[in-house]
Amino acid sequence: NTIDLPERLLPRVHSRLGLKRLTFSPYQREEVEMIVRDRLKEIPAFENEAVELCARKVAARSGDVRGALDICRRAAEIAERDRRKQKQPPRRGKEEKYERIGIASIDRAVRELFSS
Repeated sequence: NTIDLPERLLPRVHSRLGLKRLTFSPYQREEVEMIVRDRLKEIPAFENEAVELCARKVAARSGDVRGALDICRRAAEIAERDRRKQKQPPRRGKEEKYERIGIASIDRAVRELFSS
């Protein structure tokens, strides 16, 4: 993911690749949110507000959807760790809903991942 990769390659490899660059614009909040919701559609564990907050944070920072998915992954890990600390059994079964991942877990994940 380095922008100067062609210049750093050996001349022989450089000539085969060429110098035509494609620059991708960062995603907007709505696009990030749509992509994240699509990726998480089979996992009804995230509150709507949590996904929206994640999309807003990523769009404001970089617009890179990979960052949003990292935040969601980390938020799920945080929520699971907190559940284990409280010694609550996981919710399972047809009639029971998944434990929802909310804004607090997303906010903690954002702080962890963006603090470095």
